[in-house]
Amino acid sequence: MVLRLVKRDPCWLELHGAPYAIEAEVRAQVKPATRRSYDRSTGLWSIHWQWIKWLVDLARSKNIAVIWADLPATWQKLAAGATMAVDEVSAEPVCVYATLYLTNDAPLEVVKAAYKALAAKTHPDVGGDERDFRRISDAYKNIIKTFETS
Repeated sequence: MVLRLVKRDPCWLELHGAPYAIEAEVRAQVKPATRRSYDRSTGLWSIHWQWIKWLVDLARSKNIAVIWADLPATWQKLAAGATMAVDEVSAEPVCVYATLYLTNDAPLEVVKAAYKALAAKTHPDVGGDERDFRRISDAYKNIIKTFETS
């Protein structure tokens, strides 16, 4: 069995070929506000992009192959398990490590140094853009949370 994930619009993800086991879990676990009902004529479910990691893990646990080649790169990283956050401006998922120009395996010391350097350049008090500073700060906070929980 194969589950194909396709971007429907800026925030929604279509599930093509979802077997009953996946449909039942989506109905049971995904909040109604973040899923759209099943369309029997096309056989499609739609869920909010934030559920993508959960969905991919669920499909893999049931030995169902998942294809997401049609998704934007940031959504593919989320499906693959990269640490992601939501960009306030575009409401799109962004890789928090990429925001700080780091790889996902960067140690804590490197993360802190990168944050300090970028924050010094983008801080509004030194003429930087407030939106850029906020993105960098949010990315740093999300990365620090992952270090604290692991």
